[in-house]
Amino acid sequence: MDFVISFRRLIGKEVSEVWKHIKHDQIIYLTILLFVLSFFSFSFSFSFSFYSGYVGKFEFFAYFYSLKIVIPISIISYCVYYFFKLIFIGERQPLKRFAGRVKLAYIYRSKLISAFVLLSAISIFMSSYSTMKSLIPIVNMFYLDDLLHQADLWIFLGHQPGLSIVKWLDNPFYLFIINFNYNLWFFLMWFIVVYFLIAKKSTNRTSFFISWIGCWGLLGAVLAMLLSSAGPVYVEKLDPTNLTYQPLMLLLQEKHSWLVEQGWPGLFSLNTQELLWLAYTENLEMLGSGISAMPSLHVSIAVLMALSMREENKFISYFLWFFTVIIFIGSFALGWHYFLDGIVGAPLTYLIWKFSLTIAKKSHSNDSFTRDVSVA
Repeated sequence: MDFVISFRRLIGKEVSEVWKHIKHDQIIYLTILLFVLSFFSFSFSFSFSFYSGYVGKFEFFAYFYSLKIVIPISIISYCVYYFFKLIFIGERQPLKRFAGRVKLAYIYRSKLISAFVLLSAISIFMSSYSTMKSLIPIVNMFYLDDLLHQADLWIFLGHQPGLSIVKWLDNPFYLFIINFNYNLWFFLMWFIVVYFLIAKKSTNRTSFFISWIGCWGLLGAVLAMLLSSAGPVYVEKLDPTNLTYQPLMLLLQEKHSWLVEQGWPGLFSLNTQELLWLAYTENLEMLGSGISAMPSLHVSIAVLMALSMREENKFISYFLWFFTVIIFIGSFALGWHYFLDGIVGAPLTYLIWKFSLTIAKKSHSNDSFTRDVSVA
């Protein structure tokens, strides 16, 4: 009987510790809840509207199965990195230090559990976002491409910015580097999300998550639906008579073929673009699927990462600003976006970040949870 009572007290204490962390992040959970309910309501009501041909299918857990793969890989990668780091710096007892880090993870288990809970909530949000993104061409069929194209020509005095950049970067390896960084964006975003998941409680951490959710929700779903556009790579696919961006795509394919002939992987974007088009035309379920150009979420999230890391590590922030420039160039050089897509996305991201910072400061001023815990 005493064992049962002690066990219940132990479980109660553990749950209480986890709940303190979750409660501290309540403004983040409320932000997620607001967007998920809004997206669900819109999707549900749209399925019963006068539009025909749409069968409502709202996904809440589309990203959950990927977590079962990504999380173990991330943990193993970190363990391998940390162990070899100890070897590299000449640690005399690397196994003992490594065991100490594992013990540290156990000590801060409530923090790690609450981080997993928040990550699960974020995955639900991203699943709902994917549903909204798939609705864009159904609710508001791509209509803004021609206007964005004309705006780009006006800005660049009659020249296509993407085509001009690709011609200027004559060596295919430069384009390969840009494309590599464009794909690296996904890994950096995941790394920074994980960093803030386990980072100590701060207004900057809270602001990052509110901004991150806001950028995907407001820019990637709401604004993308209002300013519906497919992007240069899909112009000809949507309208075979529109050959405006055929020279750019042919030149990208030419450079891709040259790289492959030299034994390099080529331009990953071309294959990804085809996969997204297949998912769009065949109505296939695919993580990250959906076609949308305005505004550029690649640029938006890159800007947010640079802004948020400024308070954490200025050197990393400077690197991320440089990285943002590369992402911006790649966004239109690789045919994904128009020049204006990044120009619009960047300042709006800054405004979302500033607004989120204000909310985070007010939230923390009313929060009594001041424990400074971190496993970073």
